Parts: sequence; C-alpha cells; structure tokens
Amino acid sequence: MHNPDEWVPPAPELRELQALVRRIEALEEMNLMEENRLASGVSCPIVRASLTDHILYLENQIKDTHRQIHNHIQSHSLLLQQSELLQSIPGIGEVTASVLLAEVGNFAQFRSARQVAAFARMVPRLRESGTSVRGKPRVVNLGCPKWAAPTCEKASTSQQ
Repeated sequence: MHNPDEWVPPAPELRELQALVRRIEALEEMNLMEENRLASGVSCPIVRASLTDHILYLENQIKDTHRQIHNHIQSHSLLLQQSELLQSIPGIGEVTASVLLAEVGNFAQFRSARQVAAFARMVPRLRESGTSVRGKPRVVNLGCPKWAAPTCEKASTSQQ
C-alpha cells in the first residue's frame, strides 16, 4: 500500500500570491457585473455616473493588483524561476503563469506533467452511460473552473 507524502502547508510567499490572484478574480467579477449593469440601459443619470466611477475604480484596482503580483513574483526567487519556466511554454504569459503558480504551488511536488494535468483536472475523460442507453460516448473535460478561462484563452490565442 502506498502512503502519500505528508502535507506541507504552502510557504508564506505562495499564500500571498494566492490571495493576490484571488483578489484579481474578485475584482474582475465585480467589474464585469458593473459593466453589465451599465450596458443594460440604466436610465437614471446619477446611477450611470456612479457605475462609471465604480468601473474606473475597479479597473485601477485591477491594474494595481496586477502590478503587485508582478512585484511579488520578482521578489521571490523560486516563484520567479517557476514563472519564467511556465512562460517559456508557447501561449503562457505572465497572467496565466501567476494563476498556475498560485493554484499549483510548487511544481516540484509533481513527478510529471501528467500529474499536474490530473491535479488540475484538465485531462479529458470518456463519459459512457452503459450498454442499455443508446447514444455515442462523449469526451468530458472535468477541468478546474479557476484554470478554464486563462488556459482556454491562451490556448486559443497561441493557435492563431
């Protein structure tokens, strides 16, 4: 029987990166909600002005947080090394690398790329219902929702 390695809590610099990346996600979600409200045709000028001001504020917060993430990675040698390695992969830029670092942590804990893909739940699986149900089996991607947007976006732009 295989005994798994003992769990080790993430290093403080990784916990801080996770907090910053998750803050970006929250700010971007709030920004999208406010843009949708504004685009819905708000008729009250006061509300439109408030929405516009809030969107500008959120956009500035997003820029500032991206800058903080960049500075944080630059100031920690292990994070910088892993970020540079990730960015050497075609289609992976600074933003995607920071999300992957925040969610995976130390890539050295994995023995292969296959293990990383399994951890991220990005390995497609064949979904079959059994012999009694008609229809073709289909491939289902059980990917991690946090990774879906940056990895799918980068994959589509790298193929162009």
